[in-house]
Amino acid sequence: MGEARAKCDHNRFVALMQDTARQLHMLYLAKGINATTAIEGNTLTQAQVLERIEGQLELPISKEYLGTEIDNMLDAYNNGPVRRIHGRESVPLNPETLKLFNTQVLHNLEAEDHVVPGQFRICSVAAGPYLAPPFQEVEHLVEKLCTWINSVEPPNEQLRIPDAFIKAVVAHVYIEWIHPYGDGNG
Repeated sequence: MGEARAKCDHNRFVALMQDTARQLHMLYLAKGINATTAIEGNTLTQAQVLERIEGQLELPISKEYLGTEIDNMLDAYNNGPVRRIHGRESVPLNPETLKLFNTQVLHNLEAEDHVVPGQFRICSVAAGPYLAPPFQEVEHLVEKLCTWINSVEPPNEQLRIPDAFIKAVVAHVYIEWIHPYGDGNG
């Protein structure tokens, strides 16, 4: 954790030319969006995701849904519920915010009949050989996850950033495990 904190501090205080900083931001934005959408089956490459973010990727109609997934993730990043509702400050995680993110991620995408964007699933689901917990337990499990994430505080200010990384990883693993939505859990 100390090494992670040191790298964050090192990167935060490096003087970069504005163009270099923008290029790095775009690269890591594309990497993150590409990885997140790939979990849900998006087949665009990182280079294609970067082109889409920059408004330069034209897709055939048959693959436009892949671009829409990228657009939705970019919109969630830039204008997500946490920023729109609470500004840029850190806010407690709650089920309603997670539902808003799911609505945004699935916006304008075709969905199976059992999928209602922004609503917890009401049927059993599996991801490959993994069978998610019963749908009747989803709301309780999401509430417990949010309560736990919100209760964990770093012991000091120096561990705030590493703590945020750990919380993000744990939240991602548990959202995948709970699989609260019919689609868009990645």
